[in-house]
Amino acid sequence: MTAPQETVSVIPEGRLAYGMQLPTVALSTMVAAPWEHSAGTAELLAAAQAADRAGFFYVAVCDHIVIPRDKAETMSTTWFHPVATLAWVAGQTERVNLLTNVYVPAYRHPLESAKAFATLDALSGGRVILGVGAGHVEGEFEALGLDFANRGPAGAMRRLARKPGEHEPGQC
Repeated sequence: MTAPQETVSVIPEGRLAYGMQLPTVALSTMVAAPWEHSAGTAELLAAAQAADRAGFFYVAVCDHIVIPRDKAETMSTTWFHPVATLAWVAGQTERVNLLTNVYVPAYRHPLESAKAFATLDALSGGRVILGVGAGHVEGEFEALGLDFANRGPAGAMRRLARKPGEHEPGQC
Protein backbone atom coordinates (compact mmCIF):
# COMPACT_ATOMS: atom_id res chain seq x y z
CA MET A 1 0.00 0.00 0.00
CA THR A 2 1.35 3.42 -0.92
CA ALA A 3 1.18 6.39 1.39
CA PRO A 4 -1.38 9.07 0.48
CA GLN A 5 0.13 11.90 -1.53
CA GLU A 6 -0.07 15.39 -0.15
CA THR A 7 -1.75 17.92 -2.41
CA VAL A 8 0.09 21.18 -2.89
CA SER A 9 -1.91 24.22 -3.93
CA VAL A 10 -0.82 27.76 -4.72
CA ILE A 11 -4.40 29.00 -4.42
CA PRO A 12 -5.36 30.36 -0.99
CA GLU A 13 -7.94 28.13 0.73
CA GLY A 14 -11.50 29.19 0.07
CA ARG A 15 -10.59 31.48 -2.82
CA LEU A 16 -11.95 31.19 -6.33
CA ALA A 17 -9.00 31.74 -8.64
CA TYR A 18 -9.08 32.57 -12.32
CA GLY A 19 -6.51 33.59 -14.85
CA MET A 20 -5.76 33.75 -18.54
CA GLN A 21 -3.32 32.73 -21.22
CA LEU A 22 -1.84 36.00 -22.46
CA PRO A 23 -2.77 36.93 -26.02
CA THR A 24 -0.29 37.36 -28.88
CA VAL A 25 2.49 35.29 -27.24
CA ALA A 26 1.49 32.08 -29.07
CA LEU A 27 -0.34 32.36 -32.36
CA SER A 28 -1.42 28.74 -32.75
CA THR A 29 -4.56 28.43 -34.88
CA MET A 30 -5.87 26.11 -32.17
CA VAL A 31 -6.00 28.83 -29.48
CA ALA A 32 -5.35 32.32 -30.88
CA ALA A 33 -8.24 34.64 -31.63
CA PRO A 34 -8.20 36.22 -35.11
CA TRP A 35 -7.40 39.70 -33.76
CA GLU A 36 -4.15 38.44 -32.18
CA HIS A 37 -2.45 38.00 -35.56
CA SER A 38 -2.37 41.77 -36.11
CA ALA A 39 -1.83 42.68 -32.44
CA GLY A 40 1.49 43.39 -30.81
CA THR A 41 3.13 44.16 -27.51
CA ALA A 42 0.75 47.06 -26.74
CA GLU A 43 -2.20 44.66 -26.76
CA LEU A 44 -0.25 42.08 -24.77
CA LEU A 45 0.55 44.68 -22.12
CA ALA A 46 -3.04 45.98 -22.06
CA ALA A 47 -4.33 42.44 -21.43
CA ALA A 48 -1.80 41.78 -18.66
CA GLN A 49 -2.50 45.08 -16.94
CA ALA A 50 -6.28 44.60 -17.24
CA ALA A 51 -5.93 41.15 -15.64
CA ASP A 52 -3.81 42.69 -12.87
CA ARG A 53 -6.40 45.43 -12.17
CA ALA A 54 -9.31 42.95 -12.30
CA GLY A 55 -7.76 40.70 -9.65
CA PHE A 56 -6.92 37.73 -11.86
CA PHE A 57 -4.86 35.14 -9.98
CA TYR A 58 -2.48 34.58 -12.91
CA VAL A 59 -1.49 35.39 -16.45
CA ALA A 60 0.19 32.60 -18.38
CA VAL A 61 2.54 31.87 -21.27
CA CYS A 62 3.50 28.62 -23.03
CA ASP A 63 6.93 27.27 -23.95
CA HIS A 64 8.13 26.23 -27.39
CA ILE A 65 11.61 26.92 -28.75
CA VAL A 66 11.21 25.78 -32.34
CA ILE A 67 8.19 24.52 -34.25
CA PRO A 68 8.92 21.91 -36.94
CA ARG A 69 7.89 22.84 -40.49
CA ASP A 70 5.19 20.16 -40.61
CA LYS A 71 3.46 21.73 -37.58
CA ALA A 72 4.03 25.41 -38.43
CA GLU A 73 0.74 25.96 -40.25
CA THR A 74 -1.42 24.98 -37.28
CA MET A 75 0.91 25.75 -34.37
CA SER A 76 2.44 28.91 -35.87
CA THR A 77 6.06 29.83 -35.33
CA THR A 78 5.33 32.70 -32.94
CA TRP A 79 5.96 31.59 -29.37
CA PHE A 80 7.47 34.22 -27.06
CA HIS A 81 10.14 33.07 -24.60
CA PRO A 82 8.35 32.39 -21.29
CA VAL A 83 10.90 33.85 -18.86
CA ALA A 84 11.58 36.96 -20.94
CA THR A 85 7.86 37.58 -21.48
CA LEU A 86 6.93 37.07 -17.84
CA ALA A 87 9.81 39.31 -16.72
CA TRP A 88 8.55 42.06 -19.03
CA VAL A 89 5.01 41.61 -17.70
CA ALA A 90 6.24 41.52 -14.08
CA GLY A 91 7.85 44.93 -14.48
CA GLN A 92 4.56 46.45 -15.64
CA THR A 93 2.09 44.80 -13.26
CA GLU A 94 1.77 44.73 -9.48
CA ARG A 95 -0.17 41.74 -8.16
CA VAL A 96 -1.02 39.16 -10.81
CA ASN A 97 0.92 35.89 -10.58
CA LEU A 98 3.11 34.81 -13.49
CA LEU A 99 2.43 31.25 -14.67
CA THR A 100 4.16 29.04 -17.20
CA ASN A 101 1.51 26.91 -18.84
CA VAL A 102 3.68 24.91 -19.34
CA TYR A 103 7.47 25.18 -19.27
CA VAL A 104 9.43 22.23 -20.72
CA PRO A 105 12.51 21.67 -18.52
CA ALA A 106 13.93 19.06 -20.90
CA TYR A 107 14.75 21.82 -23.40
CA ARG A 108 17.32 23.43 -21.09
CA HIS A 109 19.93 22.65 -18.49
CA PRO A 110 18.21 22.39 -15.09
CA LEU A 111 20.58 24.88 -13.44
CA GLU A 112 19.86 27.51 -16.09
CA SER A 113 16.11 27.01 -15.62
CA ALA A 114 16.41 27.17 -11.83
CA LYS A 115 18.44 30.38 -11.98
CA ALA A 116 16.12 32.04 -14.50
CA PHE A 117 12.98 31.30 -12.49
CA ALA A 118 14.56 32.09 -9.12
CA THR A 119 15.65 35.46 -10.52
CA LEU A 120 12.21 36.13 -12.02
CA ASP A 121 10.55 35.18 -8.74
CA ALA A 122 12.85 37.50 -6.75
CA LEU A 123 12.42 40.43 -9.14
CA SER A 124 8.63 39.99 -9.31
CA GLY A 125 8.14 39.89 -5.56
CA GLY A 126 7.41 36.15 -5.39
CA ARG A 127 4.75 35.99 -8.10
CA VAL A 128 6.06 33.07 -10.18
CA ILE A 129 4.08 29.84 -10.54
CA LEU A 130 6.20 27.34 -12.44
CA GLY A 131 4.00 24.90 -14.32
CA VAL A 132 6.04 22.20 -16.04
CA GLY A 133 5.35 19.50 -18.60
CA ALA A 134 7.19 16.89 -20.63
CA GLY A 135 6.57 18.47 -24.04
CA HIS A 136 4.54 16.99 -26.87
CA VAL A 137 6.14 17.98 -30.19
CA GLU A 138 8.56 15.24 -31.18
CA GLY A 139 10.09 17.30 -34.00
CA GLU A 140 10.94 20.08 -31.55
CA PHE A 141 13.01 17.64 -29.49
CA GLU A 142 14.71 16.42 -32.67
CA ALA A 143 15.56 20.00 -33.70
CA LEU A 144 17.12 20.56 -30.27
CA GLY A 145 19.09 17.30 -30.44
CA LEU A 146 17.11 15.82 -27.54
CA ASP A 147 15.61 12.38 -27.02
CA PHE A 148 11.81 12.65 -27.18
CA ALA A 149 11.28 9.16 -25.73
CA ASN A 150 13.40 10.06 -22.67
CA ARG A 151 11.71 13.38 -21.90
CA GLY A 152 9.56 12.54 -18.86
CA PRO A 153 10.26 12.40 -15.12
CA ALA A 154 12.72 9.48 -15.33
CA GLY A 155 14.82 11.28 -17.94
CA ALA A 156 14.76 14.51 -15.92
CA MET A 157 15.91 12.71 -12.79
CA ARG A 158 18.77 11.03 -14.66
CA ARG A 159 19.89 14.44 -15.99
CA LEU A 160 19.72 16.01 -12.53
CA ALA A 161 21.69 13.12 -11.00
CA ARG A 162 24.67 13.67 -13.29
CA LYS A 163 27.62 15.61 -12.01
CA PRO A 164 28.33 19.01 -13.63
CA GLY A 165 30.07 18.48 -16.96
CA GLU A 166 28.96 14.84 -17.09
CA HIS A 167 26.49 14.72 -19.96
CA GLU A 168 25.89 13.18 -23.33
CA PRO A 169 26.29 15.40 -26.40
CA GLY A 170 23.04 17.22 -27.11
CA GLN A 171 21.64 16.38 -23.67
CA CYS A 172 21.13 18.60 -20.64
